Amino acid sequence: MKVNPIDCYQFHVKDLDKEEVVNLQTKECTCKEFQAEQLPCSHAIAAARDRNINVYSLCANYYTNECLLAAYAEAVYPVGNQSDWKTSEDYVHMTVLPPKVVKRVGRPKKKRIPSVGKALKLHKMAVPSDKYFPATVSCQVHKIDSLIKDKLTKEQLQMFDKTIFGPLLNVNIVFNGQLIHHFLLRQIPEDGNADEICFSVLGKNVRFTQKVFNIITGLWPTNNPLEKDCDSKRLQILLFGSENKKLITCLEIEKIFKNFEFTNDDDAVKVALAVFIETVMVGKDKKTLFDMDILGRVNDEEAFKSVDWSTFFYTRLLNSLKTSLQGKKEAYELKKRTSSKAVSYYNIKGYVLAFQEWAYEVLSTANEHLATRNSKRLIPRILRWNCTQARSYKMLQKNIFDNKNTVVQPKLKMSTQEKAFMESRIRGDDNMQMEDDESIGAMNNKSLEQSDSSTQLSPQREQSQTVADQSEMHPITKKKHCRSKKSNDKEEQSHSKSYKKLKKEIKEVRKDLSTLTSIVCRMDDTITKQ
Repeated sequence: MKVNPIDCYQFHVKDLDKEEVVNLQTKECTCKEFQAEQLPCSHAIAAARDRNINVYSLCANYYTNECLLAAYAEAVYPVGNQSDWKTSEDYVHMTVLPPKVVKRVGRPKKKRIPSVGKALKLHKMAVPSDKYFPATVSCQVHKIDSLIKDKLTKEQLQMFDKTIFGPLLNVNIVFNGQLIHHFLLRQIPEDGNADEICFSVLGKNVRFTQKVFNIITGLWPTNNPLEKDCDSKRLQILLFGSENKKLITCLEIEKIFKNFEFTNDDDAVKVALAVFIETVMVGKDKKTLFDMDILGRVNDEEAFKSVDWSTFFYTRLLNSLKTSLQGKKEAYELKKRTSSKAVSYYNIKGYVLAFQEWAYEVLSTANEHLATRNSKRLIPRILRWNCTQARSYKMLQKNIFDNKNTVVQPKLKMSTQEKAFMESRIRGDDNMQMEDDESIGAMNNKSLEQSDSSTQLSPQREQSQTVADQSEMHPITKKKHCRSKKSNDKEEQSHSKSYKKLKKEIKEVRKDLSTLTSIVCRMDDTITKQ
């Protein structure tokens, strides 16, 4: 186990793929074994040995010999043989009967199957509504995106955008810990499915699953997984001058990336991806060790595309969400006895912005009080929201969870374009930021008025469209002709070709518009800094 001190009492202990925090002063560990058994767990033992602390001094008092002897200090009178027992004759021949129970008429209410459309009432909650407590929630959502955008050139940024993490670099959402805390307080205990987490919000059960995580982030796994050992020596030698440097923190790798002069565009993008994955997606603390295996994965393009990033990130986030509140309510009650301003504290690991965006999708009043929906058509969905200010606990309680106008949408429905995007990801196609064109999919529509971003037709197209409309009208009565089936088929084919061509032109215009927008944003950032 690797032990990294946080302060004089707390230690960060890494055991293979697990990371725990040990507090030797309060005798606590995030694995909960230290508190439950009152004996030091393996992580506490590793931290104690690192500081040359006697392990036995961390054990509870009732495990000592003195406590054991005190428990049996008084005389113990053993029970003799049953034949020697002195029993009254009144009780020897007495027949013991069970209590009388009158069976009620009808089916038991607790086992009754709910009617169609009736929400299932779950009485047992992780935290009862009268036991809600305040907390300060944090996460390691580093502002690494601005560093990457400033460091990479225009060509390198275009290369980064073509990867599966390209859209996530442009996310404009501020972390709102109080919104996460509101949901975790409403968590429903394990219902048998360990691959998801369930909440009871305003009388409805909502579930955060891996499919929802993929819809929001666009990190759909491919159908061609590749198990391959990746060599990280080349990038290690490039960055550190040696392949044997194994111990380096995320903060150190961030500084190296910022000050390093790259001569190759591919290397710059690969290192940027590694830093983005470890700090943003995994959500590691800057003081923790950087995983060198990530350098090997980003260095091998074939292995990078075949890695199941979705399961890797979702599992880390799910485990953190499920265990964040363990023991926090009890700790808050202890603090409240000594201080009236007691507040609990916990940290969430993983890409928590995906969970926060899911909360926006679930709550109907989120667009009014939490964030701004800039589009209903961008894919992945995390790009559809902008949030520049975190809301307080009381504000969320008043405007969201106590608001009668708040409607909960339990499930996310995928549009046609989102399904196409998912299939392209699963096939392993290159990254493509899409917009949902479902409203313009009908072939009989003659304009794009229903779409959010309407595109003007050229004068020639307008003229041809006008001529086509006039050809359908009788020159005198101004009534439509009843055309033959063959002419209708020919027109449908011509409309189909013109529609496909027009749709292609629209995509090119949108692509140029997104490029121009990113350039303007970077110019604004540069002017602001100057």
